[in-house]
Amino acid sequence: MRRGDQTGNLVKTHRLEPLFRDEAELQAWEANKRETHLPRVAMEESDGTCYLGIDSGSTTTKIVAIDRQERILFSYYANNEGNPIAAA
Repeated sequence: MRRGDQTGNLVKTHRLEPLFRDEAELQAWEANKRETHLPRVAMEESDGTCYLGIDSGSTTTKIVAIDRQERILFSYYANNEGNPIAAA
């Protein structure tokens, strides 16, 4: 990526390293993701104890509730429209 400096000359900018070195590394990551998939069940199937996680940042809010067996009871993902407190 390049951008102009104050004189209009192009300068080299810092680039982040790729997330995956090659296609094989990407496929290994995807396989691991499939293996660690948490099952989703209805809230009624829970014994009543659950654990709540909230990640509300500058752009999105994610919420998940899991039970003692690490099954997903509830999840939520949305743009927080600049107001993470209200979104949560």
